[in-house]
Amino acid sequence: ASFEEVLVKAKLDKCDLGILGGDLFHDQKPSRRTLHSTIQIWRKYSYGDDPIYIDVLNSESDEGLLQTPTGLPNFLDPYQAISLPIFAIHGNHDEPSHDRGAESLSALDILSSSNLINYFGKSDNVDDINIKPICIKKKSTYIALYPLGAINDDRLNRMFEQKKVFFHRPEDPRYFHILIVHQNADKGRGRKNCLHSSSIPKWIDLVIWGNEHECINEFIEIHTDHTKVYQPGSSIVTSFHETE
Repeated sequence: ASFEEVLVKAKLDKCDLGILGGDLFHDQKPSRRTLHSTIQIWRKYSYGDDPIYIDVLNSESDEGLLQTPTGLPNFLDPYQAISLPIFAIHGNHDEPSHDRGAESLSALDILSSSNLINYFGKSDNVDDINIKPICIKKKSTYIALYPLGAINDDRLNRMFEQKKVFFHRPEDPRYFHILIVHQNADKGRGRKNCLHSSSIPKWIDLVIWGNEHECINEFIEIHTDHTKVYQPGSSIVTSFHETE
């Protein structure tokens, strides 16, 4: 119900796109009933003939950033009419697994291979993490969306310390840089059990922070007068804590 409510609001507000910061599903292997309902709801609100007012500026060499059939955003597929593109990363609940196969897959891969969503931020390389943005333009506004799907906090910290996390930043100075993450925030959990704000490049303008369930409906500054965090929280209550 809350999932459908979000999509209804997006359509009423005529949103250009949606951003999902992980944990669409509570389980790594959601039931067939859950997947069936999700697909039905998603088709209802993401398909249609409403015009898309955003352009994607990535070059042909960037094909494959998304897990869609074409490797490009689903609204660029000539065989399907998309009116609300959603860009999504996986969380720690619905992260990919090998499931006795060579390829690591998540439930989001199923939705993305059906061209329902734009799933990105998947990192199978154990040696380094390359974070390439989807570059979007609307009129005079340029936005670079950097995806970082959920990774074990200890491993991610180690990769940052070893300088094995690479952000591919567009040279054009007009871009507004948005990083989408799904990690523990630095709230006294220990040095290796969270993503430290100091690891986030200072040129990132906005971090959309998934995983944390508390809704903080204001911007949080993490770098002096520049980088800000928006923490939307969970769309459903999962505990009796007052922050939810």
